[in-house]
Amino acid sequence: MLALLGAWGSMKLSPGTPSELVIEPALLTRLQTLAEGLHREIVLCLEGQVRGSRAVVDDFVMPTPRLSTPTRSSFDRCPAGTLASWHNHPRTGAPPVGHAAAGPSSYASRRLCVLSETDIQTAERLRHPFVVVSVDARTWCWWGLDEVDRFAARAIAPGPPSPERIARAGQTAAWARPSTDPAPGDQ
Repeated sequence: MLALLGAWGSMKLSPGTPSELVIEPALLTRLQTLAEGLHREIVLCLEGQVRGSRAVVDDFVMPTPRLSTPTRSSFDRCPAGTLASWHNHPRTGAPPVGHAAAGPSSYASRRLCVLSETDIQTAERLRHPFVVVSVDARTWCWWGLDEVDRFAARAIAPGPPSPERIARAGQTAAWARPSTDPAPGDQ
């Protein structure tokens, strides 16, 4: 299981907004398999249930694609109730504008794990609680909607996430956040 905890700190969340995204093991395996083999951007809609402060996703649907290239994608809307939009920034092909060149290093993965201006605008329009970007099967980064809202309002400039915001296969990633909830796996 991969648990992605939001970097909420002193940020105020909207009532009922989950602050943690948990990706169930079977779904994680499917997403990693897809991410490793993709050479074009795609969009997936992660579905599941909200359990307290956690959005637990266990399935996805792929909306109808309108455009899919190594650096851009356009898809129909996700179904109502989607908990996270997932898309990839493949390490192949020319990098999107504002992204560093793809390469084998973790630095290159980190530079591709960034929200583009288009990603921010799309997340603002769709309003899913989480946005997940995958660079490859082992490298993921994520943002909560409240953080995306701050990017859009320019209260924070988007950029590559700090290392603790990037999940690597085989580890549970957590951002600092005050919580009384049990840690993932403590239940």
